[in-house]
Amino acid sequence: MKYYNFDTIYVNGSSLTAGGGLDQPNVKKEYKRLYDIEWDDEKQVTYPKYISDYFECELVHDAVSGAGAPRLIRRTYEYIEKIGIKKAQKTLFLFEITSPVHRVDQYYEVIGDYAITNVRYDDERNLGGLSSIQIHSTTTKDGIKYPYTFFDGKITEETKDYLQKYHNPIAYVEKHKGLMVGLFSFLEKHNIEFFYWFDDDSIKPPYGFYYESLDKKRDLKFETYNSVNQFCGFNNHTIKDEVPGITDDKHPGYFGNKLFSERVIKMLENRLKPRLFAFGDSHTKTFKSHQQAGTVWAKTYFDYIGEVPKTYSEIISRTYDIELFNYGIGGCSNYTIFEQFMNNYKSIKPNDIVVFGWTAINRFKLANNVNSFVDILPNTPHPKQNDDVDLSSTQQIAINRDTHSVWWSEINQFMDVIKSLLPKNKVYHWTWVSPEVVVSNNIWSQESIEAKHTLFLPNWRDTDENTKNLIRSNCDYLVDLKNDVDLNEMKNLAEQGKKLIVVNIEYTTSERQEFVHKNFNIKHYGSFNYKKQCFDRMIPRQEYSLIVDETNGAVPDRHTGKIGHIQLAQQLMDLIEDKKPTLI
Repeated sequence: MKYYNFDTIYVNGSSLTAGGGLDQPNVKKEYKRLYDIEWDDEKQVTYPKYISDYFECELVHDAVSGAGAPRLIRRTYEYIEKIGIKKAQKTLFLFEITSPVHRVDQYYEVIGDYAITNVRYDDERNLGGLSSIQIHSTTTKDGIKYPYTFFDGKITEETKDYLQKYHNPIAYVEKHKGLMVGLFSFLEKHNIEFFYWFDDDSIKPPYGFYYESLDKKRDLKFETYNSVNQFCGFNNHTIKDEVPGITDDKHPGYFGNKLFSERVIKMLENRLKPRLFAFGDSHTKTFKSHQQAGTVWAKTYFDYIGEVPKTYSEIISRTYDIELFNYGIGGCSNYTIFEQFMNNYKSIKPNDIVVFGWTAINRFKLANNVNSFVDILPNTPHPKQNDDVDLSSTQQIAINRDTHSVWWSEINQFMDVIKSLLPKNKVYHWTWVSPEVVVSNNIWSQESIEAKHTLFLPNWRDTDENTKNLIRSNCDYLVDLKNDVDLNEMKNLAEQGKKLIVVNIEYTTSERQEFVHKNFNIKHYGSFNYKKQCFDRMIPRQEYSLIVDETNGAVPDRHTGKIGHIQLAQQLMDLIEDKKPTLI
């Protein structure tokens, strides 16, 4: 399973990311002599290149020596504007962020573009004044390269004079603290994946509260290492360490970049890899938890097959090596399943996989004597905690729920809420419940009999056969307005208390429609099959192998068995991988 959706990696940062120092001829010559390794472009041996190779992605390596947060922010916006939001959403952004204080992103009219101006704030008296500047060589957006010597002299002196008079480093840093928050908020808003390292946390305040939750998802620092320079420095993998005696350069070395990339790749895998969330009843609850609860049928089943098998969620989790959060609760209702989701949905990341195993519609909730909810399962011994509700009442409610498909509209609404809260996730719905629609054998209430209602049923053509048979057996006259019907006679029969049901009114003339509406005491009958609508939104329906089947009736339990969970897991994995689902 490919667990990420990006095909490009965009990297921005300073010389620590750009391979600073690895471009020097003497350094390259020594690596060749000591280790027999060589390269033409130093960016080809930096940690971003190893990361992009691992994920088999195109690399846009936009880090340059001397750059800091100001250039990073500007260039990232420019890149997204160039490629568009849709392409950006298929790009992974990696940021190595250094403080703006010594790294001014300065626009120069003479070249028609920005150049990096590095500044120092110390003088002979160590009073913190601007002592020197260096304008880096740059290549403009139209491809013209200006070496650092181009800026020597007049441009450098004028820039230094401007910075001394009009540039405040503290104000500059504060400005880019806000701009950094703005960039990250923009990326979050547009569901663009990004991660970062801060060389230090000085650029975060006063927005530390903003990063508190963001860091858990986005910050790639590990152990005590904020970024690549600290990792290489403390582990003797700077250029100076790797080619001793040649240079005092403490930029990350060749091997330091490689080792750092290995750590980052593992972190990215853990952050990007989806997790599996499973919500449902006892068919979702793990067999191991049934065993721990001492469930009688489970123990008998495990003894019969000689093992405690895995459920579908465990099979998927193990196959893909992803973390599982199983919220299955034995004997619960759909209300409890949805409640479990609402209690936990904020912890679900956009790339997580979510599965709902919906249960029987005749289950519902009641309040118990200690003012909390309890799930009611029909056809079971009367729960003692519901002594204030008669067993006959709960059974009547269950029958009502079973025989009116309108109750399934609640599950449709649950699905709508889930979709709106998890718009980016892969969400799958299934159920062990039979798709057959059970209809009540009596559609006439006492109120309708006394009021001499005529039931009005639109969309007769699309009504399922079970409902049609119910209609035919529960009326004295089926008034089909597609036929030549004497409406005056039907009116008289209705006034005499005969049970009339009118169908196909949409196929008759407007005059006859008006006559029906004016002369009959109409009550609409909802023939829409809400259960079918709900099942149409679930994964393709099939009968999963049951425990009773797998034990040849020795264990007369109708929970999904070991083989059934394998079948369901395979079907879900096919869908996750966008394959045609395997059906039995």
